[in-house]
Amino acid sequence: MDHMKTFDLISPFPQIEYFVEGKDDDEYCSKFKVTFFLAEEGISKVIEVIAPMLLIATLNTLHVLSDDVDANEYIANSATL
Repeated sequence: MDHMKTFDLISPFPQIEYFVEGKDDDEYCSKFKVTFFLAEEGISKVIEVIAPMLLIATLNTLHVLSDDVDANEYIANSATL
């Protein structure tokens, strides 16, 4: 049942809500809502934070090691990205 890549099920039992429509004589349930409670995995949030930081650190290292003097606004441009 749980083949999701980014979320974990908190409970395998869903919450089901029924919406009754019509008057007292002719009530019927044509709509219902099924809700699963999910939690996002922690590793995805870590990757969202660390991957851009590693990319910026790598690009700054390559910029420092290069002999190109024409990159005047490199730090300003990389900060806006």
